[in-house]
This record gives sequence, C-alpha cells and structure tokens, in this order.
Amino acid sequence: MSRIVLATASTDLLQGVRDATGGAFLALPPGPLPTDPAHLFAQLGDAPIPDVIVLDSGPARDQEALDLAVHFQEQCPAIAVVLVSDRASEIGLAAMRAGVRDILHPEAQTTEIR
Repeated sequence: MSRIVLATASTDLLQGVRDATGGAFLALPPGPLPTDPAHLFAQLGDAPIPDVIVLDSGPARDQEALDLAVHFQEQCPAIAVVLVSDRASEIGLAAMRAGVRDILHPEAQTTEIR
C-alpha cells in the first residue's frame, strides 16, 4: 500500500481521498504549503516518508505547489507529486517540467483519485 500525504483545505477533496484510500493517508494541517520537503517532513512528525504527495494549493497559488514539486523532484525523486488543479491545460507543461506525475481535478470522483 502506498503512503499518501494530502495537503488541502478542501473538505470535499479530503473526503474524496478518504473514500478512495479507505482512510489510509495522512492530511497535513490546513495552512500554507510547506516551502520544501524538509518542512513537509517536519509536519509529519514520526510518520514514515510518503510515496505520494497530493498538493492542493488552490488556483491562486499554483506556482507555490509547482515550486514545491521542483524541490521534491530534486531532493526526493522517488516521491510522486500529484497536483490538484482545475487548470490542467494552462499549467500542464510547467507541472511536467516541475516533476509532477499527475494533475487531479479538485472535483475528481473516487475512481479518478484511486
């Protein structure tokens, strides 16, 4: 089973990930995205290093999520970063260059999340 970390303020997305994973994920506390992997790992405490990080920064802060994805690509390339955005066509190329493995729509259904 993959270890998944979710960074979102959306209760709908939180519930969707809960349904898709059977609750087998960790949610970061609401607030701004960490600025680098070390800050994210510090928020996890003693939890194991994740396999997948799902970043939902909101449309006004896509660049923050892309910047964090770049740091993960450089420092922790084995961790898959999934970006949550409803602007996939606009940011797709930048996301690919940042090392994002997939872009998930904020209103994705359980099967899409899986």
